[in-house]
Amino acid sequence: MTFQFNFSQAENASFTVTSSALENARLALRHANFEILEIWHEGEEHIYEIWQNTVSGTQIRLDIEQDDVVEEELNEATRQDVVNELVDLWIELRAIRRHFTEAPDYFDECENIERSTTPLQRFWLKVREFELERAADPELWSFIFNTGVDETVCAYNELSAQDRLAITH
Repeated sequence: MTFQFNFSQAENASFTVTSSALENARLALRHANFEILEIWHEGEEHIYEIWQNTVSGTQIRLDIEQDDVVEEELNEATRQDVVNELVDLWIELRAIRRHFTEAPDYFDECENIERSTTPLQRFWLKVREFELERAADPELWSFIFNTGVDETVCAYNELSAQDRLAITH
């Protein structure tokens, strides 16, 4: 849409422009060496603008008509619309859950990064090692250790002093 004003007819003219065509009217005025002097608003409504020619000093007033806003009538959702929306939502949530539960662990993908084990994890690893030793050769176990000594005591004694302090304190 283009605008063409006949500026030679009056010194101080007034034009009515719809708010949707306002930007094109502004461009036409700028190309005709006009500068904006005043913009008037009442509340949230844009009422008028006054432009002045930089060479001749003539003023033009643009009265702005608000476009009629056609409000769209909302139809009530049917039961089938609600069910379809719930099914779509369920499918999206399931895809999100699968993405996070089936995603490989970051540390397993990186060869250079090793997880540091906590003192308690090291303790239980030692317990497991002693359980395997005892199950593999019970006679040797009973020869080395008293029958009252179990794997947890041996694992605790195998830990460093710092790990023992971290577990017990």
